Amino acid sequence: MTDPDTQLAVFGAALGILGGIGFPLFYKLRDDADQERLKEIREMNRQQFEETGQYMTEEEIAALRPKRYLDDKEFVDDD
Repeated sequence: MTDPDTQLAVFGAALGILGGIGFPLFYKLRDDADQERLKEIREMNRQQFEETGQYMTEEEIAALRPKRYLDDKEFVDDD
């Protein structure tokens, strides 16, 4: 295993496997955390409505929930 080409191939394969598993896992964990945060915000919004009769504004909600990468994407079907 001292051949540099073999070492590079093994390293590349390991990196590919780690990236192929790690990136989707990371995004899934972030998505789960975002869904949990949305539940909390909805509960706060309901509670505020019960107390004041008004829902939170879009700005208040945006301040509580960090923007995600795909939030600004416009998905267009160009077929």
